[in-house]
Amino acid sequence: MWKLTTIIALTLTLVEGCVYKDNECAPYTVIESHADYEVRSYPALTWVTTTEENRLARIAKYKAFMRLFGYISGKNERDQIINMTVPVRMKATPNGEDTIHEMSFLLPSAQADSPPAPNDKEITVHKEGPRMFAVRKFSGYAWQQATWDSEAEKLKNSVLNDDTIDKSVFFQVGYDAPFEVFDRRNEIWMEKRAQEEQNEVALAFILAEGGCKYKGRECLNYTVLSKGYDYEIRSYPAVTWVVTNERNRLGLVAESKGSKRLSDYFDTKNNESVKINKTIPLRIKTSHRSPYNFEIAFPIPADMSSNPPAPIDLRLRIIKEPPTVYAIKSFFQYSPTGSGVPDETWEMQAKKLARLFKEDDTIQKTTYFRVIYVEPSLFTESRIEVWMVKDPEE
Repeated sequence: MWKLTTIIALTLTLVEGCVYKDNECAPYTVIESHADYEVRSYPALTWVTTTEENRLARIAKYKAFMRLFGYISGKNERDQIINMTVPVRMKATPNGEDTIHEMSFLLPSAQADSPPAPNDKEITVHKEGPRMFAVRKFSGYAWQQATWDSEAEKLKNSVLNDDTIDKSVFFQVGYDAPFEVFDRRNEIWMEKRAQEEQNEVALAFILAEGGCKYKGRECLNYTVLSKGYDYEIRSYPAVTWVVTNERNRLGLVAESKGSKRLSDYFDTKNNESVKINKTIPLRIKTSHRSPYNFEIAFPIPADMSSNPPAPIDLRLRIIKEPPTVYAIKSFFQYSPTGSGVPDETWEMQAKKLARLFKEDDTIQKTTYFRVIYVEPSLFTESRIEVWMVKDPEE
């Protein structure tokens, strides 16, 4: 009987929802079963996340956990108490002598569509789209990082010949509180993508003979030169932009004013009075040395880039940039208020990207670009990026 009970407890996929030891958990469907791992499909989920940089995993995890626990204990804009869920998900990314530890709590389904904003600027709330993972389960206490690394190596060996599984990084996933002695459950997750081209479709990009399309709008072609789990190095060809500058203490206000001015240019307010198809992304240049000055830009469509109409508004100008290489960090932003991405989130993501390349002097870290494809809203998530220019190698 105890075996049957254990199997039911570990199945976790219930009609009414997912429950593990009286805690709400992340529902999933097992799509492949193997001797020592399984492949699961997870629906869209909302997570609250923070990062901590420290070479000692124990210290980093403690600080990250207490920060997130504070959020669900009422340190949020509504002073709302949020039920603890499982699993707690962790990811460790080496960064020189230190390691960046990212920890996430799953938000309960009751708060997933309208989560309270964190009071702590080191915490973000984001909604992830459906994902698949190769998962290895193991029991017992996993206090030492060496235990996680050993189990991850076993999973890596099991999926060695599966090119659709990203083996460069793994999630450390725990289900039990420290005081739970028996029946402890730990997991290693590695993300699985059905095909490389499906990954591109999932990001809503379609690169075809007609150029780059994102949700039906023209975007910029690029070539991925290299990538890690949290970044890509991309090469972009020469691009023509229509640009304006706006000074404001709030990036969202500057973005709104600048993008409205640029939208008018596309909507016949140019010297030829022609309506121009608006392209993406919206790019906002930001400097740590001059934090209240923003350069807002849209790319000119490819078929007009060599001879674009001149702006009527004297605050706008046309610039032609040469081919450029960027270090890029992508993230999906879910805006509970529908008001866009706050400056604090941009700054945190830019710092994360800079930390990944802190030993690379070819990356320009004092200036970065906020890049938006579709504005986040109350009901949808948007793909957003941080760009930093990479200087040519000598």
